[in-house]
Amino acid sequence: MLGDVGIEYFVIHDLRRTTRTLMSKNGVRYEVAEKSINHVKKGVEGIYNRDAFYEERIAAHQQLTDQVSQLL
Repeated sequence: MLGDVGIEYFVIHDLRRTTRTLMSKNGVRYEVAEKSINHVKKGVEGIYNRDAFYEERIAAHQQLTDQVSQLL
């Protein structure tokens, strides 16, 4: 099916990369976007900043949902 629309190669990680890129373009804060795709911070920042950004992640995912829904 993807080949029919010109997409020759696709892996599931492409969805994660696209999600992260669109969140950046939508102005989602770095920390929130990274947490949204389940990236874990290492080092001191990862140890001290334990915020899950739950409410902000919900808003970011809703914004992305609304954006993608327009394409469907």
